[in-house]
Amino acid sequence: MKKTNKRTKLIITLIVLIALIGILPIKEIIMEPSIIGQTIARVFVKGLETNHSCSAVFMEGWNLISIPCLATNTSPEFVLSSISGNYTSIHYYDLNNNTDHWKSYNPGLPSWVVNDLVYINEKDGYWINMKNQSNFHLNGTLIQPNEVPLVKGWNLMGYPTDNSKEITNALSTISGSYTIIWLYNASDSKYYYYNVSESNGTLQEMMPYYGYWINMSKNDSLFVI
Repeated sequence: MKKTNKRTKLIITLIVLIALIGILPIKEIIMEPSIIGQTIARVFVKGLETNHSCSAVFMEGWNLISIPCLATNTSPEFVLSSISGNYTSIHYYDLNNNTDHWKSYNPGLPSWVVNDLVYINEKDGYWINMKNQSNFHLNGTLIQPNEVPLVKGWNLMGYPTDNSKEITNALSTISGSYTIIWLYNASDSKYYYYNVSESNGTLQEMMPYYGYWINMSKNDSLFVI
């Protein structure tokens, strides 16, 4: 009788879990094996999308930025429409493209010139050259938790969240996979860093709307929660 009850409870639990997965707006579920005494399954549920309004102030000159919101139209022209006319160009570093690492979009170029930066997403970091200080805003969706794939070498990454977090806590899911991370703050024209081997640096926390240079010692994925 006890065995029957246990089996019944297990079946009911599975049915409830399946029903929840079908109802919730879950974009993706990742199963990652983990060994703690015995092999178990560690589940990362990511991709709960909520409507969100992103806003930031971009300073005159070069800014190293990221945009947490994912727009319905990811073209640079649409994403940056709120600062149209106030920026010269925007650039992204693509480590995976060995023939041409740098991609750019310059709205002031003639129509026959090809802009090879064709989309902006929440997982990447960007250099943007501002003509003057401007208020940026974008209505889109915020995906939380989110995954930022990183590859060995220098990556220009975004930080897709609206909350700041202490640096080692924010990067805990890639602990042992990166060596150093840099941020450029256009407000004071200074670089800030965190060096893993020395366990110190001037960068104390990860903050949204900034882009980050991170040096990876191996491929890994940062889970932003």
